Amino acid sequence: MHDISQFKLTCGDEIICEVMEWPDSEGDYILRNVMSLTITFDDNYIPRYSLRPWMTYIDSPTELITVSKNHVMASAFPNEFFITEYEQSILELKIMRKKRDAYNKLLEQENEKKLKESVDRVMKEMGMKDSSDDLEDDYDNVILFPSGDDTLH
Repeated sequence: MHDISQFKLTCGDEIICEVMEWPDSEGDYILRNVMSLTITFDDNYIPRYSLRPWMTYIDSPTELITVSKNHVMASAFPNEFFITEYEQSILELKIMRKKRDAYNKLLEQENEKKLKESVDRVMKEMGMKDSSDDLEDDYDNVILFPSGDDTLH
């Protein structure tokens, strides 16, 4: 695990993240899993803290964010309690990302099916054979290499 740090930025945001690379005299911070700390108050004025992705849809550990060191007012190493909360938030984010990816894949499959049905309907109305027949005819001259999968070359 890389250094987990907390930053207060000049724009007022407070973030916690993994620092992948610390800036040299001229560089930027390279960060991942950047979460924004937000504070709200309930009806009794008790503070409630929450962690959310700092940038929308930047929620993969492979996605890095650079932040200019000129935009950092303060930095600290968070306490163990906050690190535990951060790690739990990252885990929940990972689960949500997997669910979103699975949903998007299902949606893509449904859209492909609807598109094929629409194309087939239009082709039938025009007196043509359905699109799957044309697709098979177009690939009569394709040779599959014995690569262990069905990759077309």
